Amino acid sequence: MIGLGGESSLYIHSNSNIVLTTSKDDSQILSEIKKKKLSILPMPNEKIIGSVRNEIVKSQFYKKSSKKINFLFIKSNSAHYDNIDDLALKIFVKSAKKFDKEINFQIKDRYKKKSEIVKQMLKDNLITKKNIVDNKEIFIEKSIINSDICVGTCSSALTKQAFWMKKPIIQLFRQKLYGDQFKSAMAANSEKELDLILKNLLKRKYLSKRILEAKKTYKKLYLTNQNPVKNFYKYLSNVL
Repeated sequence: MIGLGGESSLYIHSNSNIVLTTSKDDSQILSEIKKKKLSILPMPNEKIIGSVRNEIVKSQFYKKSSKKINFLFIKSNSAHYDNIDDLALKIFVKSAKKFDKEINFQIKDRYKKKSEIVKQMLKDNLITKKNIVDNKEIFIEKSIINSDICVGTCSSALTKQAFWMKKPIIQLFRQKLYGDQFKSAMAANSEKELDLILKNLLKRKYLSKRILEAKKTYKKLYLTNQNPVKNFYKYLSNVL
């Protein structure tokens, strides 16, 4: 199954008869690969069924009520783009703390890992343990569902799962993420720009607008009005 994103073509198996994909976006990527003859190997046929994982997981977790706006910073691999994610985290924490009375924020590190930057920020008392999501949490969707806004750089959880959960996204240093730009995200390339975005999001009318836009983007790129589980079994029943 192909994952949403520009790297989708890396997962195409040329010896497959068919590839089951998650979204209309994947279908567009495959069409472009065929049109521009970017693949040197035979291309399999493709069938959109949606994300089975997405449908199962989102039925297991529910958003907790909160008077504050909840932000989730999704940590990426620090080695990507010359440690740009570490710089993004520093800027995010610094900006978020300026609005401490209005927002809550948490940091979701990589599964079963604690980044050196996170360890250092804890040591320097820039963040506390309450700002850290349990790194043994298997499904990041749980934290995404409990957030109002997701923030980060190039993590697939930011550009895939957060998108699938219809969450507004703030992508830091987007212009430098050549292969991982999420065009519909709010973009900030400096602390000053992020401050302005956070300030605007504190206005409920603006926040509602961004939530609506996230839903529209989802509808445009994802397979809507569908049940992936039923689609999967329906497809199997037709080919077996």
